[in-house]
Amino acid sequence: EHEKEEQETIDALGHDTKTETVDATCTAKGEKVKYCTVCKAISERTDIDKTGHSYSDKYTVDITSTLTESGKKSRHCKSCNSKTDIISIPRIKTVVLEKDSFIYNGKYKTIKVVVKNSKGKKLKKGRDYTVSYKKNKAIGEYKVTVIFKGDYSGKKSLYYRIFPQDASVLDIKQKENSVKLTLKKLKGNVKYR
Repeated sequence: EHEKEEQETIDALGHDTKTETVDATCTAKGEKVKYCTVCKAISERTDIDKTGHSYSDKYTVDITSTLTESGKKSRHCKSCNSKTDIISIPRIKTVVLEKDSFIYNGKYKTIKVVVKNSKGKKLKKGRDYTVSYKKNKAIGEYKVTVIFKGDYSGKKSLYYRIFPQDASVLDIKQKENSVKLTLKKLKGNVKYR
């Protein structure tokens, strides 16, 4: 005869539940799942609606405009950085000095720059560009640097000249083989030739 084997009864462990949440994003749903960590059985699942985009009120420059290329700016989503309302920034077309030559008068020169985009709109000094130059009053050629900022980038060098005053002839005396000119002395350390 066979002997009966003794069997032992073990009580069920019971469920040990845990809840995990996958957050929704602007474009994808999320979910909340309650499951057993022992047997992995899901006891509850809840969908979370996608949040949708939350765009900034301010525009961000994505690509600055330069002397050769147009730029772009847009409003960005605060969560996922997607873009909306993409608009073009016209390229910089005109960068010139309002006046590029002066006659020496012993005073420092104020240099003004005219900057326009490809649509003919005048750009604003301080907001769109800065102007850098040394104040000069002596006769010679001088450099002006225009540095773009904000929606624009790059720089351009321009030049202006300060010329001597016209020489006035006070007296002419002709001799046999030469002419003697008496000229009004010019200001600004001018050399005659």
